[in-house]
Amino acid sequence: LQMSSAAVGGEFVDIHRFSLSDEESDDNWREISGFFSSSRSKIWRLVVTSYYNPADGSPRNYYFAGVDLKLYEPEIAGDNLQRLHALTNAAIVHSSLMQENNSGGDNESSADAITVSIREKLRSMEDEAEALSSNYMAHARAVHERSHAKLRFAIESREASEKDLETLSNGSHQTWYEDLLAWCATQGNESDQRTLCDMVRQGLLSHQDVAQNIYQRHEIRNKNAIGIQLHSLVRRGKFANFTSVDGLNAALAMRIQQGEADVNLTRDEDRAKCIQAVSNLSARPSDREMFENSHCQRCRKDWNQKGPVCGHCHLEDTLLKHIKLSNDPELDCVSRSIHNFVQRRLALTKKGTPTGNQEA
Repeated sequence: LQMSSAAVGGEFVDIHRFSLSDEESDDNWREISGFFSSSRSKIWRLVVTSYYNPADGSPRNYYFAGVDLKLYEPEIAGDNLQRLHALTNAAIVHSSLMQENNSGGDNESSADAITVSIREKLRSMEDEAEALSSNYMAHARAVHERSHAKLRFAIESREASEKDLETLSNGSHQTWYEDLLAWCATQGNESDQRTLCDMVRQGLLSHQDVAQNIYQRHEIRNKNAIGIQLHSLVRRGKFANFTSVDGLNAALAMRIQQGEADVNLTRDEDRAKCIQAVSNLSARPSDREMFENSHCQRCRKDWNQKGPVCGHCHLEDTLLKHIKLSNDPELDCVSRSIHNFVQRRLALTKKGTPTGNQEA
């Protein structure tokens, strides 16, 4: 008897081992109880590790095993996917029993009656499994198509914004923040430059204070989890110190390059490839994709599969790298501070407040 354990990443662990002998009565159930109780795990399975097949030609014994569960939740909703798994496994067992009965025996009339009963039960289970599978796949395809539409909308919105930035850049091949910082360094007066640097520094200090408070608040009850989270979101070291707009530009470029080096990705080019790969995922995968996925040594580890890692797992690795690359709170602070500076500068310009080089 095995159960899934969150302590080992959801993998199955052995709870109890037992054996059934041929000497036990066929008319009685053998009860094995009182060896384990769990209030968390909801996934259990029985694994047959060995089966003795007599070589003398005597009839086989068939054992029926079950798990008696006491559920403490007030109400358990039906899980159609688990029922589909159970029906599929039961259909395989019934098919094996039909083959055994059809192989012949001393009492053919009795075997025929058993075969008819098994065939009727098998047909009923196959029909229900087909209906569940059809409904499940229809829902899964609807979710996929809706998610694909949302992704397509996000891609189109991003492309439109990038075109607007290209129009505003007047042919510049630099990023928006490089253009902005270059303008501030060359056209802005000392007050603009000092204000921008002060706003960025204040934003970074505020972030560091918040992050430290969060860590201290969760240190005792959830130290490992928050430690992993901070490790996955923050680059090595703090944002570099700067005293001028040129220094800020250099520190920002260093931070971005460091993040790309950490995950071995190029922010723009590799992101476009990753987005395209996700967009190409079909709601109706090919037989080759399904075969590759069903034999993957990583996502089908619980089923002891040893095949090559499937394309979905490789794509997941790339997505996780991009998530880590994009989740840099200090870069977010710098971007928000620059945005706030631009908003403030535009507001002062509209009011007619002198801000230095008015022509710029």
